[in-house]
Order: sequence, then C-alpha cells, then structure tokens
Amino acid sequence: MWTDAELIAWAVKLLVNVKPLVIALKTVGRLRSDADQRFSGSRVPASQKTDVELPDSLSPAQRTRRSALLEHGLSVRYVGTVFEAYRRGLITAGRTAEALLTSSDSLPGLALAFGEPLPHDD
Repeated sequence: MWTDAELIAWAVKLLVNVKPLVIALKTVGRLRSDADQRFSGSRVPASQKTDVELPDSLSPAQRTRRSALLEHGLSVRYVGTVFEAYRRGLITAGRTAEALLTSSDSLPGLALAFGEPLPHDD
C-alpha cells in the first residue's frame, strides 16, 4: 500500500506531478481503483520541484538568459526546433532571430545559453 510520502518521493524522482503518477500506477495495476480519491490532495511541495527548463547544470548567466526567454514563451524544445531549421538551411539568420525574439548578432549567445551548436554564418 502506497503512502502519500512514498508517492510524493517517487513523483519528485521522476519529475512528474502526483496525478499522472497515480494514473500510470493504476494503469499497470500497482494502485487500486480508489487511488484517485485517496491521493487527490497529494502534491509535490514547491520547494521540491525541479524546473526541467532550468537545470542546476546551467551557469548563472545561462540561467538568467534562459529564464528571461522562458518568460516570453521560448521553451528549450521551441528554441531547439528553430535552431535545427536554421542549421538545415530552411530559414535565414534573420528569420531565426525573429522567431527567437532577438537580433542576428545575439544568435551565438542564445545558442550557447540553450546548449545548441553554434549556427552557421549566412
């Protein structure tokens, strides 16, 4: 039988919220059908949550830059997709900069902040 503490500990380890974990465990038969009601109030405390978009491995400058871009809706996945299109020659540096809300001159710094290979020169 799962306890709230065990469920929260696993949610923290797996970087998920409690509700999707409960659903997954029910699906594979590791929780009873009444688990939704039992764990409906269980939450991962904010102090234990990890933001996958801002990992601890980032330097302070990368973290600040990435955080500012996230506030404008630029996720790691989106930035990666835009740089991939640029590297493949599907879009220009100007269009890349526009999509990433920056200038062409700032693209190398942005690529560095997001761990992307430096884009080619036009």
